[in-house]
Amino acid sequence: MIKNYRLLNENVKVAKQELVAQMINYQNENTPVHEWDIGTQKEIIPTVQENKIDFNVGHLMSTDIFTVNENASLDIVRSIMDWNNIHHLPVENRKGNLIGIITDGILKKSKENMKYASDIMLTDLVSVNKDVSITDLREILSINKLSGVPVVRNKKLVGMITTNDIKDL
Repeated sequence: MIKNYRLLNENVKVAKQELVAQMINYQNENTPVHEWDIGTQKEIIPTVQENKIDFNVGHLMSTDIFTVNENASLDIVRSIMDWNNIHHLPVENRKGNLIGIITDGILKKSKENMKYASDIMLTDLVSVNKDVSITDLREILSINKLSGVPVVRNKKLVGMITTNDIKDL
């Protein structure tokens, strides 16, 4: 691991990628955290440059996400999206199963007679699991003309991944 994050590299974006790559290597080797060696820039940079790390959705997805129930009012939906500066809001039923998604574009197009999340949510969902490669994710997003997708396991939402999460890879 790195003693001084700033000394690793002047470029913070590269430094983050290098740090994550080293952590993934240790995780793939099932090395307990207390046994991780202190890495240096010379050890970590080649790992990233040689493309030894195959990032997948699980490595990059957001897990601290906001959701709403299908009966949430559009005022609540709008407030959550505005306050948290998010563009995708998953919709769950009472059992906690993912049943839809609301995007900022859909919300902007909603009509006055629409009052609830269930009135505007997309129900024909494209979702992925956490083991999908970033290459496959890019293809899924491109083919379906999407900017983000929910990450699910057994109909339960476990994360979200968007084009912003993968743009620097």
